Amino acid sequence: MKKLIYLLFVLPLFFSCGGPSACDCADWFGHEDNPSNIDYSPEEYNDGTMDDDVENFIEFTRDCALKYGNLSEFEKEMVKGATNTAQMGIYKFQENAKKECK
Repeated sequence: MKKLIYLLFVLPLFFSCGGPSACDCADWFGHEDNPSNIDYSPEEYNDGTMDDDVENFIEFTRDCALKYGNLSEFEKEMVKGATNTAQMGIYKFQENAKKECK
């Protein structure tokens, strides 16, 4: 019985707390992890640091779009398969996140 209560009430709370905040998504382009805001050295271009940062930022953008984009099921699937930020309806989620940012 305790396991059932845990699964029904505690587990969903754990997963719903994660993800980027509304304020992080509202300031999407100015976010400190945006690779376009980082001045990379030549070594960082060559060692994959920038590539890793780009992948992380795409994942951050995906999380913002899914959380604040109010997307249809079709749009969610498109965002999940997106390989760059331009494919994610940035302005839609950004405006919604701005409304929720306090």
